[in-house]
Amino acid sequence: MLENSIKSTGSIAGNDEAANTLLMMLLVVAAWALFHVILWLVHGNPSLDGLLFGTDSYMRMVRIEALIDGNGWYDHRIARSNAPLGEELHWTRPFDVLLIAGAAPLAPFIGWKSALFYAGAIVSPLLQLGLAFAFAWAVRPMLRPGLWLLPTIALLVQPAITGAGQAGRADHHALFLVVFALQWGFLLRSLSDRTDDQSPIWAGALTGFGLWLSTEFLLAVGLMTMGLAVAWLMEPGGRLRQNRRFASAFFFVLVVALLTEYPLSGPPPIALDKVSLVHLLPVAALLAFWSLLAIGVRKRKGWYPQSLKGRLVIASLAATVTLALLYLFAPRFFAGPMADVDPRVVPIWLDRVKEMQPLIPTDRESWSKFIIYLGHVVFSVPYLCWRIFAARRVGERLFWIVLGAGLAAYVGVAVLHVRFAYFAEILLLIPLACFMNDFFAVTERLASSVARGLARGGAMAILIVGPLMFGLLIAEDEASNLASKPDESPNEQSCDIRDVADHLDQKVSPVKGGGTTDKASTILAFMDLGPQILYRTHHRVIGTPYHRNGSGIVHGHRMLATEDEDEARRLVMVRGVDLILLCPASGERGFYKNGGGPNSLYQRLLDGQGPDWIVPVPLPPDIADQFTLYRMQLAPNKS
Repeated sequence: MLENSIKSTGSIAGNDEAANTLLMMLLVVAAWALFHVILWLVHGNPSLDGLLFGTDSYMRMVRIEALIDGNGWYDHRIARSNAPLGEELHWTRPFDVLLIAGAAPLAPFIGWKSALFYAGAIVSPLLQLGLAFAFAWAVRPMLRPGLWLLPTIALLVQPAITGAGQAGRADHHALFLVVFALQWGFLLRSLSDRTDDQSPIWAGALTGFGLWLSTEFLLAVGLMTMGLAVAWLMEPGGRLRQNRRFASAFFFVLVVALLTEYPLSGPPPIALDKVSLVHLLPVAALLAFWSLLAIGVRKRKGWYPQSLKGRLVIASLAATVTLALLYLFAPRFFAGPMADVDPRVVPIWLDRVKEMQPLIPTDRESWSKFIIYLGHVVFSVPYLCWRIFAARRVGERLFWIVLGAGLAAYVGVAVLHVRFAYFAEILLLIPLACFMNDFFAVTERLASSVARGLARGGAMAILIVGPLMFGLLIAEDEASNLASKPDESPNEQSCDIRDVADHLDQKVSPVKGGGTTDKASTILAFMDLGPQILYRTHHRVIGTPYHRNGSGIVHGHRMLATEDEDEARRLVMVRGVDLILLCPASGERGFYKNGGGPNSLYQRLLDGQGPDWIVPVPLPPDIADQFTLYRMQLAPNKS
């Protein structure tokens, strides 16, 4: 049944069906637009006020502007960050190209900086709309005609997906989700029909592209590879060809990625947090394995495994050899993408990053967050288990087994780190969509159209927004307690850095002995303010909130968190700091308090009791309400 349904989606059933599909697509667009209007009315829209959302958005702008201003394509270094050393981000080029393409039509009229701002402001909402259509396409083979509309609208209101699709968020997370939804759609089609030779190619290409975008896709890589490999183990007919095509497309896209990201003048460096040669090696081994098996089939060699036991043995042997070779040539691969992070930044920063926080339910507040993000597990997991046991065909059962593995994996990592919740939300909605489909079929037996409508409407309301509403209800009950917590710190958006940035660029560029000059200065500020300072001024900064800038984070923290004035002075000299910019509303209090004492340099500056080599700089009253600025009265070492 599922196989026939999949085949039927590739043909046009008639003008009426096409018209209905177009109408529902327009309804999705309308729902998407209405949702963003409501978000704007309730929470405001920073991009309408000339602001972007989060530190990554500003750093992305800085990175692209550096490319446009003359940085080489392969030069990923931001020279003004981590002064005086510079910082190289782990990001890759595809999202840069997307933003440049969006800005190019406007650039001749308003300039690249403004054009990039507008492109960055709208890219995530547009990608969220693309995600809605990608998800609708992915689940459509499993649903009766038109029913994909409801789970697609449900997708738009999922909290983590909403966060990734906000206007003004110029980062790549919404693009991740589009690729992820398409991956699972092609995997569904591959597993459900072993004669489908095109879907595995697209699944492999998207898996390679996802890994090119970010090593966050390593888990998806494993699930895609495992899903098709398990299909070959259980149902070898036709599956060998699918696996070989998947691996070929995967390998080809990774080769393109390496040629795009690294120059041909030398071997690609080994990087764990960014696509590199270390990721190509196991994919090459995967392709070699399936190619050798194909040769065995074609030449009818006796060693080709005909039994399940034989296939398990040869697959296990191949996996063992691949892992051994990978361990021999790149042993740090097994330590994970974050293996090279400076361990000193973990307690002072990484463990405190919001998106890295767990969703482990331990009290009422954490339960509310768990339910809001992952509450659909209550409906989706039992239904998925039932579908696994109720499936009549191997291909249908295969998909539900692999989807179950994906759900277990992504719900698990989302519980550990909330940033993965948007992947889990997509996977949770797939069985939920199928449950809606079955429920509609059951309600067809109701004789009364009123009863049928009430049953369907009530069930849909509970399924679509029930977890969100229940989680918010719990959170609302806790609102007074949450508001009274003394250690809660606002985010970096609490400091409007635009006015002080203009002031820094126009009037405060200090030289030894006082006075001003047009030269760029090195500013010591809270690392979350660093990207926006780089975006809005020509000055340099020390810290930025990125794991490759470990020394900048550590030194930026230590200079102000220490109680040892001599150590602070030494680090200021080493880093060539000219100015110190403080904004207590940015959340910096908690940052410098972590690992610092009551007499830290930061606290002394707030109390107006800093050392004589740090001199206050007067600021206009409207700026001084938020910021405090200091100038170094010493000669920093610029070497």
